[in-house]
Amino acid sequence: MKTFANAIIAGIAISIGGVIYLTLENHIAGSFLFSIGLFTIYTFGFNLYTGKVCYIVNEKPSYLLTILIVYIGNFAGTVGAGIVFKHTKLVRLVDHTSELVNMKLSDTLFSTFIMAVMCGIMMCIAVIGYQTIKDGIGRYLSLVLPVMVFILSGYEHNKTKKFFFFFLKKK
Repeated sequence: MKTFANAIIAGIAISIGGVIYLTLENHIAGSFLFSIGLFTIYTFGFNLYTGKVCYIVNEKPSYLLTILIVYIGNFAGTVGAGIVFKHTKLVRLVDHTSELVNMKLSDTLFSTFIMAVMCGIMMCIAVIGYQTIKDGIGRYLSLVLPVMVFILSGYEHNKTKKFFFFFLKKK
């Protein structure tokens, strides 16, 4: 149950990063501040699918259940945040969100797959970097820089996309 609860909180943290990104016109500043989600997750030990899946090759098959629980918890957190935030003054961001979602929906399946893999690589660099780098500045840069790269490159982040879609969903 703790794994699931920490996964829900991680989904909410990523959604908060998504809101920050949507509020800023400067994409560099938005991508930098989006990383507050990952910073929060790893500072407080929450569970994010894209961080946990990095270790799938080193774990026993039973780890797949953990991955599934985290995925479902992240889904619940991002969807819930999208629904809740839509009932706040943040609803003014729906038009901007709609543009982003329409651009992602117009992509091909192959392109979406490649962009998701690239996001996964960036997330693994962030997670493994954070867990192996001992230097404080380097440790936190390892969280921020890969996030900025995946956001500015337009790579597909599963949780962020779910937040955007549910933020747009009609009442």
